[in-house]
Amino acid sequence: MTKKINYILFYIMAVLGVIITLIYIFNISSHLLTSESVITDVILHQQILNKQLFLNNWVYGSNFAFSSINIFSALLSFFIKNNLILRYTSILCMAVLFFVIIYKYGRKFLDKKETLILILIYLTGVSYSVLDYFYAYNTYLTIIVNSLILLYLLYKSFEKQNNSKFYYLCALILTFFFGLGNIKYLVGITVPFVLTELILNKRRNLKKLGLIFLITIITFSSFQALCLKYRVNYTEETNILGSSSKFSIIEDFENLIDITISFFGYDNRNNSLSAVAGNQYFIDNTKNYSILSLNGITDFIKCIMSILFLIITPILLYKNYKKNPAKINFLLVFNTISWVMMLIYCLFFHNIYYFNANLKYFLFNFIISTMLGVYFINNYFQKQKLYFAICNFLIVFYLLSNIYSTISILTDGNYKYQNSKLRLVEILKANNLKYGYGSYYNSLLVYYLSDYEITVANVGYGKLIKQHNYNTNPEWYNRDGKVFFILDEVAIDNYKRYKKLYGKPDKIIRDDGFEILIYNKNPLLT
Repeated sequence: MTKKINYILFYIMAVLGVIITLIYIFNISSHLLTSESVITDVILHQQILNKQLFLNNWVYGSNFAFSSINIFSALLSFFIKNNLILRYTSILCMAVLFFVIIYKYGRKFLDKKETLILILIYLTGVSYSVLDYFYAYNTYLTIIVNSLILLYLLYKSFEKQNNSKFYYLCALILTFFFGLGNIKYLVGITVPFVLTELILNKRRNLKKLGLIFLITIITFSSFQALCLKYRVNYTEETNILGSSSKFSIIEDFENLIDITISFFGYDNRNNSLSAVAGNQYFIDNTKNYSILSLNGITDFIKCIMSILFLIITPILLYKNYKKNPAKINFLLVFNTISWVMMLIYCLFFHNIYYFNANLKYFLFNFIISTMLGVYFINNYFQKQKLYFAICNFLIVFYLLSNIYSTISILTDGNYKYQNSKLRLVEILKANNLKYGYGSYYNSLLVYYLSDYEITVANVGYGKLIKQHNYNTNPEWYNRDGKVFFILDEVAIDNYKRYKKLYGKPDKIIRDDGFEILIYNKNPLLT
């Protein structure tokens, strides 16, 4: 009877999970768009416009922007012309693919019940971070899906009972393309996979492993050459050749703990709503509430699950290593190596520069940790009925906590950021303004929201207004004639200096949080 009630409860939560996920994709995610989150949409538009896979007239801000192509967006762009509808549809397609892959992983490594729990954890939201990075940011869902596909194919290729060359051939092809995608595939997947196979199976399949590793190194080297050729601008936060000195290693570890807590655990500061680039251009949704409130209780449950999945599970799985199924030990060893390599990469070559923003680099590892955690709960306490009942109740309350916190986001109503950007686009259109300058926070987003009708060149507002070569087209900076300057709060403070340097504007439009300076002749070219 209890088993039947559990399944009914789980299926009710699955329906709720589908509903709130759809609402988040088609409503809330549009309120969280930033210049950073629409990069791949803008680049796809430029690729179609210029009929080039790699753009000659573009300065890429990072290797993510250079290589992360959403295949659904690319295909659907020929049929859907509205930017937002195209984005919603491609995100939905990618989300469906993600859950299909999660199901495949579940059926490979877990049993039916564990698979359902795994799907529900991500369907009900997990945390603000997952929702934002999956659906508002979009790019990282593509990378996670790629990562999961690559690992799954590599695993299938090296299964003892699998003699099919199909998986191996697909793995080789995708290793090549993913090797051209990002260093994260090298550090987080292919090298950890090769090391895991060497540790677990010693000399078996050395030739296969050697070929996988060789293709990875060749394609990674090719990717670096392409980055140099196509002006990928490795700034401090994306430099793989040297470490940024902005933060110390100790501070990086502190930030890493903060990242981990914000994923599964106590989220009183709503960190992930501002994780991508800070409070400046993600909505300020900070709230304070008592640990005894409903919000506090749900976050406390998330904190318990965080500790269980990320700390207790690997310790006890290693303690009982010889009793575990081989496939679970594979995930355990692989994820450990991947975690370690990613931490070394981030701490010594890619500092934890944006605090919680670097959570996106570990989402793949969190997913594997969740799988191991679900397996651990359902297999280590079966003989101890009391502990097993407690764990089952904990999972139910955890899923309910996910649903509650996600519904809280959906009903919050505090999404003023996107409305202000839409208002900005309306003002520019009403004044027949087609070309101008703005900070990075305004440039690509205005370009995107205007359906690419209003070109905004990315500039830095300091003592002078300077060209900022970061995810932009250098040809946008030298257009003469009528132009506008979008000044945000920081730039407004320097207005007197700009008026002295560039002359008095012919017209000024003031609105909530920004000013638009309009010149009939471009002052930067005189």
